[in-house]
Amino acid sequence: RPGVRLRDDDSREDLSVPSGSIARLLLIDWQSEAFEHNSREITLGKSPASLLKRLGLSRGGPVTKKLVEQIERLATCTVDFRFGTDREAVVVNERLVEAFKYVGEVDPRTKRTTRMIEKVVLSEAFYNELKRHPILVDRAAIRDIQTSPRAIDAYLWLAFRL
Repeated sequence: RPGVRLRDDDSREDLSVPSGSIARLLLIDWQSEAFEHNSREITLGKSPASLLKRLGLSRGGPVTKKLVEQIERLATCTVDFRFGTDREAVVVNERLVEAFKYVGEVDPRTKRTTRMIEKVVLSEAFYNELKRHPILVDRAAIRDIQTSPRAIDAYLWLAFRL
């Protein structure tokens, strides 16, 4: 389910659900970073440039804007898991991210404040499942298919099945 952006004046702005290649690349990166560093805390950086490089994406206005947008969508969304049948089931509502830290800067061209999330802390339940059931993902292979959400999904499904 989509999340909400909390404004300085305590107003709320509905966000959209995370989607597309960039959201998938971010989630793969966060899971890889958490697993490799044995920590729920993921540092993204104060600016998108280093993260774009880590993800293998080219720098540029539209890509940078999408990246910042997808980070916030992932950091605020809730994922529902249902185990069971229509007659009896358990539903778990889980946030992927427990907490995040952002910095806001005023864009001199638009005079609007943009927020860059520089650090996320994965939820304990999500992190524990990641540690319990890791799936080996080749980052070089992901870079080769990074422009296609469908190809990323197929690769991840095959990695999981293997």
